[in-house]
Amino acid sequence: MGKSPKESSSRTLMSYLLEGLMIFAAVSLSFIAEEFREKLQEKKRENKFMKSIVEDLDRDIVTLSDMAETNRKKYIPSGDSISMFLADYDSEKQELRQ
Repeated sequence: MGKSPKESSSRTLMSYLLEGLMIFAAVSLSFIAEEFREKLQEKKRENKFMKSIVEDLDRDIVTLSDMAETNRKKYIPSGDSISMFLADYDSEKQELRQ
């Protein structure tokens, strides 16, 4: 009651196909996991850069405000009406102070 050579080779072929399919699935899943990991790292890097840009802009705003105030005092005579207007101007609200 032995197996015929055809049955034996067909089972071997099926086992090879199954093994090949499992290897393909494992490699595909590893590529998908690596892609996911890279996207997470890119997102963290993007957030870090965005925070850096916001901090730089905040520092630039302070620096420019200081420079503008210095230039107002330096270049606009104190008796000039524009200096009084600028002194009453609230740059954050973009309106005149009452």
